[in-house]
Order: sequence, then structure tokens, then C-alpha cells
Amino acid sequence: MAGPTESDFERLRERLESSLSAISGTVASFQEEQRKFAASDAEAEEKRAKAARSGELGADWQQVQQRIDLNKTTLADVFTGRDDSPEARALLSAARTKITEVSQELDREAEESDEETPIKEVQRMQAEFQARMSDLQRRISEEQL
Repeated sequence: MAGPTESDFERLRERLESSLSAISGTVASFQEEQRKFAASDAEAEEKRAKAARSGELGADWQQVQQRIDLNKTTLADVFTGRDDSPEARALLSAARTKITEVSQELDREAEESDEETPIKEVQRMQAEFQARMSDLQRRISEEQL
């Protein structure tokens, strides 16, 4: 059985360069979207903080925002449970309740329209991603000389 030819190596090199180019384009696109999201997120966060400071969002938010402004806590601390102040616990509880309600509503809507629930969709997408990664690893393995 004859070994790989120079032509085989050239085709492999071209495929790898093409793949790297595609990956680079995807990464650049992702970085641009991330930059846009960060700018949008910062703007939304400033609006939320302003509303919290003014009391528009309620007393718990106002007290938490005062503590955030004094660098005594962070939103991450509040929503991970590290901040165990009464107001932070109230905000975390309200957020958990809201997430549960929204999740149940999305599941109900999906089932009524005979579609996948969001959780099942994510699970399917993860399985597809894993299958593609396994296939890619297998192909790379087969082409290594």
C-alpha cells in the first residue's frame, strides 16, 4: 500500500487553511457581537441602576443599589446568594420565582404549538455539537499521517 503523496499533503494543508480561515471569521464575528452586546448591556445596566437609585424598582433594589455604589456588594453577589442581606435575599427570591414562571410559560407555549421546549432544544443542540466535535476529532485522527 502506497503512502500519502505530496498531493495528499497539499489537499490536507488547503483544507486546514480553509478551516482555520472559517474559524477565524467566526471568532471575529463573535468578538464583534460580544462587543456590541457589552455596550448594550452596559447601557441597560446604567438604566437599571438609575431606576434602582430613584426607588422606581422598589425599596429592596434601592438599598442594594446603594450598597453596590459603595462597593459593599455586586449584582453577582446578590444573584449567587453570596450577599445574604435581607434585601438581596428578597431580590434573589423574586428572580428565582420569575425565572420559574417564565420557564413554565415557555414550556407550555412550546407544548401547545407542538414544538420542543427550550430545555429539550438546548439538550438537542448540545448533543449535535458533541456529535460534530467527535466527527471532527475522528477526521483529524484519520488524516494525521
